[in-house]
Amino acid sequence: MSFFNFTHVLVLLTLVRAAISHSWIEQVFRMNSDGSFADNPGYALGYMPRTPDFSDENVQNKIIDPKSNPPVCRQFSQGDYLNSNYGPLQAAAGDYVALTYQENGHTTDPELTSRPYRGGLTHVYGTLQQKAGDKLNDVQKWNADQTGGNKKGKLLATHYFDDGQCYQDRGAAGPQFPIFMERKGKYGLGSLNCQTDVQLPQDLPESGIYTMYWVWDWPQKPNEVGYVPEMYTSCIEIKLGPASTKASSLKQGIKFAKQGKVDNMGIASQVNRMIEAATLGTGTASPPPYTGPTAGSGDSPVASASAPAPTPTGNGSSMPSPTGANGIKTVTVTADPTTVTQYKTVTAGNGNQQTGPATASTLQTSVKTGSSAAAPTNNVPIASVTPFLKVRATGKARRDASAQ
Repeated sequence: MSFFNFTHVLVLLTLVRAAISHSWIEQVFRMNSDGSFADNPGYALGYMPRTPDFSDENVQNKIIDPKSNPPVCRQFSQGDYLNSNYGPLQAAAGDYVALTYQENGHTTDPELTSRPYRGGLTHVYGTLQQKAGDKLNDVQKWNADQTGGNKKGKLLATHYFDDGQCYQDRGAAGPQFPIFMERKGKYGLGSLNCQTDVQLPQDLPESGIYTMYWVWDWPQKPNEVGYVPEMYTSCIEIKLGPASTKASSLKQGIKFAKQGKVDNMGIASQVNRMIEAATLGTGTASPPPYTGPTAGSGDSPVASASAPAPTPTGNGSSMPSPTGANGIKTVTVTADPTTVTQYKTVTAGNGNQQTGPATASTLQTSVKTGSSAAAPTNNVPIASVTPFLKVRATGKARRDASAQ
């Protein structure tokens, strides 16, 4: 009986540890052209295997005061790569790379604390000019076309922490966690690591070191009063070399194998859309769908918890800074989606009418009152708002009408 009690307590302690521990990059894989992971993975700076004396504090880099602009990378006293067996990944320009990590309860128990939708966002930044003192806030100003901040690096990708498939074994308590049960039933594995997929820039040299910064944005009470920032970072070096004929550095992208093993391949949705979100959602409330350009084509910097706490709106949600990219002002529009109408001002004449998509200068919004439905709040970029106009005849049609 005493042995049973000891085992039961050990299982409970393991589950509690999974629910309160945090995450960092475990392994880094280059993808083959079919999306599968190539052999010989790489590791993050300061990586340590999970031996019996392992502790989270040995490897994780927790940031709770991003306003102080701390270094984005943690410096390890024993050296950045502690063991030659766990060195950097070797890859080439254009390669697709998967950064893998354990979910540690943050996807299978998302309601443990008030946290962002799908566990927050993971941002990946890259640079050929890495310095030990690179600061968090400076790095987060980098954008996808390398025109942001000090222009020493660029944003490579932004994905949700919960990649939609990862989980860890919850043991005997598994039935209490529907997400764990659903995913284990679907994939049939004891556990499945999460991943953040990126593509290395096409213009990298064939030698040298390319450094990537993985930044997990996971604040407490996001978009609410009492917002508390919390971030974790991992720093990864890529040893650059010439592209291999068997490598995945294809301009046409990855063609995923239909029968690939889920624990040994990238995620198609991430590879096909390197930026999945630009703001944080809360709980089960997702942020507005990201509709901007994809990474590498001029995205604006992605919002994160390193910025000042967002200002709540009347319905409990929040908006980022009112001034966005290119200085365009944003306004908050609250309405049932079925009652918002967009108009395009047109000019009619000679019985013909021109039509076309609405632009910012002709956007007009009509909001019906009295609806009892929950009204979403979105950022709508508007350069100017004009009064409602009726389509009227001009020119010859107008003179003909007045002559009658």
